[in-house]
Amino acid sequence: MPFFFSTLALLAWELFEWTINIIEPSLNVATDIVIGLVGFLFAAYFYYFIESSVEMYFYPVLVSTSLLAFWGFFDFLKRGYR
Repeated sequence: MPFFFSTLALLAWELFEWTINIIEPSLNVATDIVIGLVGFLFAAYFYYFIESSVEMYFYPVLVSTSLLAFWGFFDFLKRGYR
């Protein structure tokens, strides 16, 4: 079930980009989704199979990923590629 929600979130983000007229090449969209799912599988592997605690890494990874995503998004808007 978490894999489904991760896939849904990645697809929703790409749909959001499309609705605000950020048109990316198909390869870029597919790469974004695949890399996101690989990241999910990596975290799930540690959490479910190795039973390692990932909670202490969750917030730093969430914050840094969010900052990098918004930095890229605002840079994209600033360059006028809309």
